[in-house]
Amino acid sequence: MLHNQRLMYNMLFQAVSRTLLQVGERKLHAKLGFITLLHTWGQTLTAHPHLHVLIPGCGIDSEDGSPRRFHKRYLLSDKVLSRVFCGKFVALLKRAYREGKLSLEGDLAMLANEHEFEQLLNEATAARWVVRSKPPFCGPTVVLKYLARYTQRVAISNSRLLSLDEHGRVSFTYRDYRQGGVSKVMRLSASTFLSRFLLHVLPKAFVRIRYYGFLSRGSKAKALELFRGAFGVLPAPKETPLKSHSRVCPRCHSATMQLVGTLAPISSIRSTPISSAHSPPTLPDPLVQTFSQAA
Repeated sequence: MLHNQRLMYNMLFQAVSRTLLQVGERKLHAKLGFITLLHTWGQTLTAHPHLHVLIPGCGIDSEDGSPRRFHKRYLLSDKVLSRVFCGKFVALLKRAYREGKLSLEGDLAMLANEHEFEQLLNEATAARWVVRSKPPFCGPTVVLKYLARYTQRVAISNSRLLSLDEHGRVSFTYRDYRQGGVSKVMRLSASTFLSRFLLHVLPKAFVRIRYYGFLSRGSKAKALELFRGAFGVLPAPKETPLKSHSRVCPRCHSATMQLVGTLAPISSIRSTPISSAHSPPTLPDPLVQTFSQAA
């Protein structure tokens, strides 16, 4: 996976989206819509590529195009999804191998032998491919907030970092889900910690959040209007257009910067006479430096 990051991650998105669209058509007779989010790390920063998928409990009828609401606790069977997903991912992998798109160097050089590659695929398909469906126990708002944590975060948050000791070891907290999610502390050498962290740096300009089905770019507006009309949901409030001087925060790349005040160059301030110790300098009218805050 790591030797062919862009290719393998794209195949992961393709296999998941095709699986859900196909099984939705066959089992529910409807076109689903869903949001997918790539997540590459585990609690100890080891490589663990997988997708989180958020699926609304509704769809568009395959026959007449009418909106449908599903009342099942689980939309689709995990076993069915697992089998179909396995088949589609392996088919994509075989195609990439035949077309020579896989980089098979270093430890993977042996897979250049077709027999070795087929044997690896046989072993992989014999294993259990994990698909886990969960209902939104606390409602859709909580689910969206949960997934939102991963949209800007990479691998580990600052709150989990504890220390860097005199021996060059990094200490951080993690949850051991094999023991009920108990919190523990792991210590790694700085080089090992950085090596693990860098496993999760994605290829340049890689899109890790993608939309499919009726939530895809070309279908979303029409589909949402259809569902709102059928289910009696009010349209979302219109966003207030940003002012011409607004811009995105250069630090977090998500909050919007709004103009709150201006200051003149320091040289201009210094040259302004001060009449008393309690009177502030008068700022000149020409505005040169601009200060903003995140809205």
